[in-house]
Amino acid sequence: MKIGKMIRTDWVSLIVLGSCLCLSSTALAKNPHPLKRKVSILYISNFSSQYYWNNIIKKQIMKHFDSLEIPLDFYEEVLDVRRKDPRSRDAIFSILKKLYKEKYRNIKIDLIISSDDSIVGSLGRKLFPDVPFLFCYARNDLKKNLIDMGNASATIDHRNPETIIDIGIKLHPNIKHICIVSDYSEVSIFFSNQIQNIEKFYPQRKFVYIRTDNINELVDKLRQLDNNTFIIDTSYYSSPFEEFSHRKTKSIVFETTQLPVYSLWSNPVGNGVVAGMDLDPFKHGSTAARLAVQIIQQGSADNVPPVFVPEERVYFDYEMLTLFSIPEDILPPTAVVINKPLSFFEKYRATLALIFVVVVFFSIIITMLIVALRQKKREKKVLTMEIDVKNKEAEAREKLQQAKKMEALGTFSLGIAHDLNGVLGSISTCSRLAQQEISSESRAYEDLHQIDISIQRAIDLIRKISKKGNIYTKAPLPLKKAMDESMHVLNSQIPKTVEFNYENNIGDAKVLLDPGEIHQIVQNLCVNAVQAMDGHGRLSVCVHEDCKLKEIVISVTDTGKGIPGDHVERIFDPYFTTKKDKGGKGLGLFIVHNIIDSISGKITVKNSMNAGTCFQLYIPIAE
Repeated sequence: MKIGKMIRTDWVSLIVLGSCLCLSSTALAKNPHPLKRKVSILYISNFSSQYYWNNIIKKQIMKHFDSLEIPLDFYEEVLDVRRKDPRSRDAIFSILKKLYKEKYRNIKIDLIISSDDSIVGSLGRKLFPDVPFLFCYARNDLKKNLIDMGNASATIDHRNPETIIDIGIKLHPNIKHICIVSDYSEVSIFFSNQIQNIEKFYPQRKFVYIRTDNINELVDKLRQLDNNTFIIDTSYYSSPFEEFSHRKTKSIVFETTQLPVYSLWSNPVGNGVVAGMDLDPFKHGSTAARLAVQIIQQGSADNVPPVFVPEERVYFDYEMLTLFSIPEDILPPTAVVINKPLSFFEKYRATLALIFVVVVFFSIIITMLIVALRQKKREKKVLTMEIDVKNKEAEAREKLQQAKKMEALGTFSLGIAHDLNGVLGSISTCSRLAQQEISSESRAYEDLHQIDISIQRAIDLIRKISKKGNIYTKAPLPLKKAMDESMHVLNSQIPKTVEFNYENNIGDAKVLLDPGEIHQIVQNLCVNAVQAMDGHGRLSVCVHEDCKLKEIVISVTDTGKGIPGDHVERIFDPYFTTKKDKGGKGLGLFIVHNIIDSISGKITVKNSMNAGTCFQLYIPIAE
């Protein structure tokens, strides 16, 4: 009879509970967030506010309030309680109470959310006596503290050490010793004590406990462990380990023992730990966000019970699994393996997808081009004939124009050759008479001698111009000596305001040029360069031999204004000049081009506006 009554009572309770849930669901559907005013939340970080899980919780809370379109003022304070000496906490919190009271005097805080359970109880109430509290990641053993504190709720960290013990035993069935490493932090002591309470359920295993705050002592004790041991590291945070990061502190155990190490947290997995339990911060954050809305709606946390958030998954490190020869097929179904090498397709999935898209795209383009080319093929045949006719007509006109220019130049050259020959003869005679009247050791004697040499070159040049047909019949000439002589003559014509550098690195190579032509080349290029620099700048002449191409390369470089882009193609045309106002005739570069072209040489021009010009002459070496 009693059993029957109990069953009926349970059924009645279930019906009543179901009705209440339906009514509340209907009301919530009609008005899912009755909050219309702006809400103020103070978030207290008891660790660094930059921790990954800490940021995730904050983002989840703000995201949930935003999705419900609840206006939110979000404040944050960083206490970092665990770093403070417990003996000084009361004094520090008395100061903080005065500080926060003044700081938030004109702000009505609706809810305080704490990143963990560090200030559960009197510490939290001392700071904010009348404000509801919501704690994240609170330990299961602190539920009574929440009730005693009053007006407080939490997301409960329902982490069960049995899970990790069972996994360790399954993966290492022959190991007989289990070592529990802990420090003196509250969290670590709690889980270490929890394991002591359940070790009786594992009679075939011997449990060894290491608890210390000193790293050197920890290392010494770890080295004494039997090789037939796996380790569960429950250490979480302790002031002596502050010099090490969270991940580094975890890896000390493995680095010292080289034994399988397991953790109650997923953070150290990937740094010498085989496996660790994951408490998803997204889960805790979203749960805390829902609880926060309920507390603010009710104005109190007394009727909002704590919510258990169980461990979601266990993370395993592929490198550690490989090291200890643990096959993946014996892992729990929900296991997550990290650091696992990706297959070729997984590693290059995005690249392969991009390649596929590109191949398809270009295939389409190529197909379209082929069709277009076939359509244009007939048109091209018709146009080709028309273009050929037009090209021939243009070529004929260009040749005719060039022939007229050459004819005019020839007539002009023959006209002035006769007149110049007489003038130069008179100058030569006077020069020689003057040499006879002065000492051969005089500076003026050398100058007159150079004048006479230059006059003889000019007379030879005029004679060749007059003969025309015989101008290109020459004997191989050593270029080095001829260049040095031309540079010697030219040096006296260069203003002192121009820095002149001359470098001649050829040996006894010969070219099919005579001294007069070499002098014309040097004279025309260098004078043009000096004029381009307005008498100020740097002129460099470099001569070197390219044995591979069997050529002499003469480079003439200036730091002048450069040649305008639309003039570059015309600079070798006869009579083209930009210096008519300075007496320019436009024949200098034309003559240089003809001389180089007559021996199958080549001229290139490197030009930069406002940065100078470089003429490079490639002269074939005579056999």
